[in-house]
Amino acid sequence: MQGLSERQRPISGVSAPADTTLSAVVFHVEQAAGPRQGGSYDRPMHQPIETIARGLIRSGSRVLLCRNRKHGYHYLPGGHIEFGEPARASLTRELLEECGLESRVGPLLLTEEQVFTQKNKNRHEITLIFRVDRLGPNPTTMPDDVKSLEDKIDFVWADLASVPDLVIYPESTKAWLASGGGVHESDGPFLPADAGAPIDAG
Repeated sequence: MQGLSERQRPISGVSAPADTTLSAVVFHVEQAAGPRQGGSYDRPMHQPIETIARGLIRSGSRVLLCRNRKHGYHYLPGGHIEFGEPARASLTRELLEECGLESRVGPLLLTEEQVFTQKNKNRHEITLIFRVDRLGPNPTTMPDDVKSLEDKIDFVWADLASVPDLVIYPESTKAWLASGGGVHESDGPFLPADAGAPIDAG
């Protein structure tokens, strides 16, 4: 499971909608160090770009968040994609490791890019956020109580209306969630009423 620092100082960051019909997303990546003479970029081999898969898990007007027990900040469940591991399989594995529940991962909703400083080290992350259509054994309802199997995190259901008052990282994810997990179809990711209707908790 991949957590976040209690404070990230962004150098640059962008969010981009993902076409859920595509199997790959292509990025033009700008390193924080900036271009060298001739237009190329510094790319230290010991500082690879990290790719993370996270899930949007909704139940009615609520969204499932991980909460760091020590520092109190929140983020979407998920973690690092391992080399050679499909992104959806990575999210399924992470959810199983974090809460012990099987899941069905749906379409890609959002792609985010973050470049920030953590403990005096530059970090570069690309995050793929998928809709999770099922968590647990019941195909029509989400579990009302999700237990964490890891010492450093809890799972909490947060009402979307409360998102602006919570500390959620990264800030671009928080802004997206504050919009209801989607914005207007012509402007960015959204959840169609028929294909992405939230599942009510039982």
